[in-house]
Order: sequence, then structure tokens, then C-alpha cells
Amino acid sequence: MHDRYIKGVGFMNTPPFLSPFFTRIMKYQRQVKLVIFVFLSVAVCLSSVFCDSNCHCEEVPPFDGGSSNDELSSMLVALKNNPSDGKICNGIGFYYYERGEYNLAKEYYKKAIKLNKEYPVSYNNLGVVYLNENELESALVYFERAIELKPKYVRAICNLAVTRLKMGDYSEAKKLYYKAKSINPKYLKERASQFENKK
Repeated sequence: MHDRYIKGVGFMNTPPFLSPFFTRIMKYQRQVKLVIFVFLSVAVCLSSVFCDSNCHCEEVPPFDGGSSNDELSSMLVALKNNPSDGKICNGIGFYYYERGEYNLAKEYYKKAIKLNKEYPVSYNNLGVVYLNENELESALVYFERAIELKPKYVRAICNLAVTRLKMGDYSEAKKLYYKAKSINPKYLKERASQFENKK
């Protein structure tokens, strides 16, 4: 009976000693398929929700309005007048990040962290730059620090999930995905819709 069952699924030349092994696999194939399906579903959710790199950083600009050059000039003047304001440095870092000038973005995010070590946004944003440069270990450090400072910081949790996913740590990425979803399902839905709209 076992041999016929095994032959029916294509194991025609299976050695007799392997028959029980394959029979056991066939017996639990529904559970195996379910596990694979859940794993793939989570991986697809993670990639579709988080792969839009433009959504990773958080902008907290001290100014708005005017041209981009005016915006940068205003922030630089503000920084000169308030040299210890890390949030202004973060705003300048974001300005450069948006324009793909990652070295300058990193420089100002690091300044922001040096000036305000308890501000999680700068850690998250610096992590994003490293993530985009595929420096995963560095990205991991900054996202984890951002979450340490603000445990329900969904944006940083999402970015950490992406980092774990890229590192091949699917189990941890899945946990982070569900953690973010439990905190703010609306944010994850918005990220997913932004990705879908770009297809």
C-alpha cells in the first residue's frame, strides 16, 4: 500500500527503507503546505509594505513653504542661531536624503544624534540611509536604538523588519511585522497602498 501511494506521487524508484519517510511527509502535507503558505504570505506582506524606500524616513522639518533652496538656507540659518538644536540637523539631513545625497544626510543625522541622544527620529533616519546603502548591520543598530527610545515607534519597527528580512532572518521579520500591525494597522495599510499605487 505504501509503495503504491509513493509511486502515485512520483517516487517510483524509492528505496524500501525510505518509504515510511515519504509516507509520513504525505500524511502531513496539508500542515506543511499551510506553514509554507503562511511563511510566503508574511514575506510578501513585508516586501510589499516596506519596499517603498521613500516612506522609510521621517520628516520633522522646522520650516515649510518656499523653494527647496530657501528651505535649506532657512534651516542653515536656524542652525547657526541654534547650534545645539538636533532637530534642525535632522531636518537638514532629511533634505539631503530626499535628494539622494546620502553622505551629507548621514553627516547631519549624526550631528543630530550627537546634539540630542534621546531623539529617536534621527536614529531611525540614519538607519534608513544605511539600509538604502545595504549596510544592514549599521542599519540594525540605529533602528534598534530608535525603538529602545520609543518602543511603539512603528516606522522604526517596520524599517527593522525590512532589515531583518534582507538579512534572511524571516522569523524575526515576521514578529516585527505583527508587532507593528498590532500597534498601528492603519499605518501598515497606508504603506501597502502606496506600494500598490506605484505598480
